[in-house]
Amino acid sequence: MSERYRVSVILSLVVALLLGVGLNGAAAAERMKYDDYAIQLKAYQDNEGKVRAEITQLNQRLAQLKDKYNGMNAEIDAAWNEIYAYLKITKADADNFAQHIRSLEKTADMLAALTPEDRLARKAELDTLSANIKDAMMNPAYKLTVNYNALQRLDSRVNGLIAGLPKASFDNYSVIRGDCLWNISKKKDIYGNPFWWPRIWSANRTVIKNPDLIFPRQDFRIPRLIGPDQYVTKRGDTLKKIAARPDVYGDPFKWTKIHQANKSHQFLEDPNVVYPEMILDIPRN
Repeated sequence: MSERYRVSVILSLVVALLLGVGLNGAAAAERMKYDDYAIQLKAYQDNEGKVRAEITQLNQRLAQLKDKYNGMNAEIDAAWNEIYAYLKITKADADNFAQHIRSLEKTADMLAALTPEDRLARKAELDTLSANIKDAMMNPAYKLTVNYNALQRLDSRVNGLIAGLPKASFDNYSVIRGDCLWNISKKKDIYGNPFWWPRIWSANRTVIKNPDLIFPRQDFRIPRLIGPDQYVTKRGDTLKKIAARPDVYGDPFKWTKIHQANKSHQFLEDPNVVYPEMILDIPRN
């Protein structure tokens, strides 16, 4: 056998050996990968079983809680029905009353957002709101704690707004020769309206003995801002009508209180003579 042939045979054996080792190694690696996958799959399957068991337990617990919740709601509804029956109202009545309170609160918010001066100009709305709150307190639904607390807070708030209204304010005017209340009231820097002369008379009733007779160098107060405890009369007003207003007394028989607080000299001496634009003091006590 020649040397070259022996070398060829040896090389062939080596290649065959190497190929055999490579194939076996690849097969072993593939077996290892499959075994790892099978182990991991088994672990996932075990975990899935545990999770499904936990989900089943949680669903059972949730169903129990729902039953308990529904039972508690039924008890609560029964209790509320007893309360409504005791107050002689329905749930719809209670809901409507709660809506009425929210409406009153919105009105209070609107008035609270105004400047004090603008709020004073709309004092009648404040008085009406206060009266509506008092009326609401007569409703059987007011006895419900939530409504009681809401109206108490609202009443306190509105009373604070009324108490915080600006007091009456005045300018000064010195009478000159030829003046009369009509002409003073007509001046552009006063009212620009001669028919408002009773306002000047009202503010100076202790000084003006006779509204048709004033004198040079007399100093008058010119009302600019009407106070919260005052009322400006309108055409057709009588003391009884004024006293009957809800923002005054709501009782026509209290007209004598207004008369007693305002009669002075010729001013309101006759309770049956009330001019438009008179500024009347309204006693609150």
